[in-house]
Amino acid sequence: MEHQFRYIFCSACGYRKAVPISCGNRFCPTCSTARRSRTLKRLRAIILNVSPRRPYSTKHLTLTIPNSTSAGAGAKYIVAAFRKLRQRLFWQRHVLGGAYALDITGSPGQWHVHIHAVIQAKFTPWRKLLSEWKRVAKASGVFIQEVPVQHVLSHLTSYITKNDIPEAWQMEISTALRDYRLFQTFGSWHNIRVHVSHTDFRCPRCSNTGWLPEWCLDGQRAPTSRILHPI
Repeated sequence: MEHQFRYIFCSACGYRKAVPISCGNRFCPTCSTARRSRTLKRLRAIILNVSPRRPYSTKHLTLTIPNSTSAGAGAKYIVAAFRKLRQRLFWQRHVLGGAYALDITGSPGQWHVHIHAVIQAKFTPWRKLLSEWKRVAKASGVFIQEVPVQHVLSHLTSYITKNDIPEAWQMEISTALRDYRLFQTFGSWHNIRVHVSHTDFRCPRCSNTGWLPEWCLDGQRAPTSRILHPI
């Protein structure tokens, strides 16, 4: 299916720029690049604003459940279980906050749904953490490893930006993740307020930053005089 675009025009010289209309596929290379870029800027800003606090350190946490026949059901189940885990006294005594991303691998009928998180936590015994995870989920495993602050961003963004899903399976996974953000903060990280600055897009022909939208979909145009400032 051919991708659809809207078109915006430079208000000074009339230069036309194509802007993709979201197709609903999280893995689409045409329309996902800008969304991921904005997400990574926000995540980077949050991590840079995390205040160091002893004896807490940053850790990479992976939580897994048995494979699911439905990617959507597996995602819903593990997100609910992780919410329950964060409500437990053990978690609240050991973890200040963090951010997580949902990851789905495997194949149709055997979806491996899991959570990758970066947490700011005290020393957390693996066996106790696994026991707590099993209390709230049909857990299959837990992995936790301390990571340097400078590596926190790469640990989480590697899962946010991955695009190695076979094309035939992309829509099923994309549909399963439709109601979830690319990443979600929790605990003390959820209260971090950041401002992500952006640079106005300049016309490559005349360097103007004012844009006029003219929507184009299947050849139909609806002109308007409203000024746009694309990121």
